[in-house]
Amino acid sequence: MAEPDFNDLKELVNFHSPQPELVWTVVNDNVMGGRSSGDFKISDGRLVFRGEINTNGGGFASIRTEPEQLDIGRHDGLKLKVRGDGRTYKFRIVTAGSDFAYMADFPTRNGEWEIIDLPFSTFQPSWRGRKLDRPPLKPSDMNSIGFMIADKRDGAFALEVEWIRLSRSKSRD
Repeated sequence: MAEPDFNDLKELVNFHSPQPELVWTVVNDNVMGGRSSGDFKISDGRLVFRGEINTNGGGFASIRTEPEQLDIGRHDGLKLKVRGDGRTYKFRIVTAGSDFAYMADFPTRNGEWEIIDLPFSTFQPSWRGRKLDRPPLKPSDMNSIGFMIADKRDGAFALEVEWIRLSRSKSRD
């Protein structure tokens, strides 16, 4: 797999750092009586998000960062380097002062490293799985990011993330 042109990318999260810049937490469906499990670890320069989805009583697992102002600059999207399991995940963004998230789905290929392109314009406002009629994402207000799985399928899941970077389209230069 060819790496992207790094001149157009800015690191958002560094998983190689001994002290991660962002504090990650787990939120699974057990907050509402569900039975799914999910957890993460950061090791060998990667974030590993894994667990098991149980759709009987919930059906989601997630990890997210604690709120902190993120330096987005003039970027218009994200790129992720991930290795998935063939399931579809969601990238989650929360903005300062909001009680909902902006979500973008991304499918993965089983066992293959791939680079996922997520333009900010594709993120949809959502609350508890329901799409909302809210203004589009304003990237400069981002203060939390995360991953979620809620694909309505029971079973184990695993997602490895090597990096998360901000991207800027060539047309913005």
